[in-house]
Amino acid sequence: NVVAIVDPPRAGLHERVLRALRDTRHLNRLVYVSCNPQSLAENAVQLCMPYEDEPSASALPPFKPVKAVAVDLFPHSKHCEA
Repeated sequence: NVVAIVDPPRAGLHERVLRALRDTRHLNRLVYVSCNPQSLAENAVQLCMPYEDEPSASALPPFKPVKAVAVDLFPHSKHCEA
């Protein structure tokens, strides 16, 4: 079992990193720590949707979301970690 843990900046993961994660054959679990729910949602769509430009049978399947947990590290503010 290979697990990747990513903690990207507020802008989210770079397109090349998203592609590398999707193309890593032995990667079967991804832990994504985020300080920006919007970029998390955008990256989750990119990680969990099939490739539009490569419908070939050799393409690896997308990730499947299993669990999301919000952590309030900044109580009494609008910030959250996901």
